[in-house]
Amino acid sequence: MNLLNMMKTKNRPFRWLNFAGAAVVALGLTVSAHAASYSYDWNSGFAAGGVVPDANTTGWSDTRTLAGISESLIEDVNVTLNLSGGWNGDLYAYLVHGSGFSVLLNRVGRTAGDGFGSGDAGMNVTLDDSAANGDIHLYGAGNIRGGAAWAADGRNVNPLNTLDTDGRGSLLNTFNGLNPNGQWTLFIADLSGGDVSTLTSWGLNIEASSGGPVSVPDGGASSLLVAIGLGALGLLRFRVRPAQK
Repeated sequence: MNLLNMMKTKNRPFRWLNFAGAAVVALGLTVSAHAASYSYDWNSGFAAGGVVPDANTTGWSDTRTLAGISESLIEDVNVTLNLSGGWNGDLYAYLVHGSGFSVLLNRVGRTAGDGFGSGDAGMNVTLDDSAANGDIHLYGAGNIRGGAAWAADGRNVNPLNTLDTDGRGSLLNTFNGLNPNGQWTLFIADLSGGDVSTLTSWGLNIEASSGGPVSVPDGGASSLLVAIGLGALGLLRFRVRPAQK
């Protein structure tokens, strides 16, 4: 019975206390937990000046510690990456925080017919699971340097063998439900010789809340690294860039 009918019903006194209680219950069902947005950008203090070792599975990493965020549950994470030089198809990059593990880049452009992947040099992108441009592995001739948003690669497979057809189970939503405070580590490796990439800056955009239901997918955190480790991936391939490039 709605409020108007309750007021019109004969011989049934309207009870303010009951209505007030119902209003509180209804309100409680619609009010969401407190949420806030946090943005971070780092462009200095990088090991080796941000230069990613060429053809080296040891790779390069940068760890940043977040503290003082009062909201305890991550609802969404986006990552910004700004790299110069190199050969984008050489790069394998991931982000780790707590039990979360997301593959940001895994030899973008690499397919069964193209073992070296995209030959573009550098990128300036935002990685966002819901990006309208879709999977960065397939960015093609799109704007990869102007800050456009793309979905993370997500292919948690051996980067020496990865293809566009591999599954994408390690996206940025693997961080949902975790506490945003603590260490965040960006790792980048160059898996083919011939060109050198340099990280100019990277950052995080985090949506967090103080509570409420949050979907936490099974991302298989770090399963690739635990199973084989980048140091045991096998022999590197060296590429000679065509003279006209």
